[in-house]
Amino acid sequence: MVRHFCISAIQVPIVYNKYGDVDPNGLMYVLDKNKDEVKKRIKECPGTYVDLVQPLVIRAHQGDIVEITFKNELCFSASMNVKGLPYEVQN
Repeated sequence: MVRHFCISAIQVPIVYNKYGDVDPNGLMYVLDKNKDEVKKRIKECPGTYVDLVQPLVIRAHQGDIVEITFKNELCFSASMNVKGLPYEVQN
């Protein structure tokens, strides 16, 4: 089975805990289908934890083909590199 994911690299403030530890220049990978919701929740409640701001995990079954469309929305170069898996950067 082919599993396709559209992922963007974005910069958002990341709140780490209830004590106010925040990285105002946080970087994260996000599924494109969740991107607008993440930004909306952060804008609505700045300085508070947003459950969608978390490490991105891609799940697939053994034998599946994973295709990722990657969009870099940062102001500097970024990429995705999965260690130990073959990939073609031109594709």
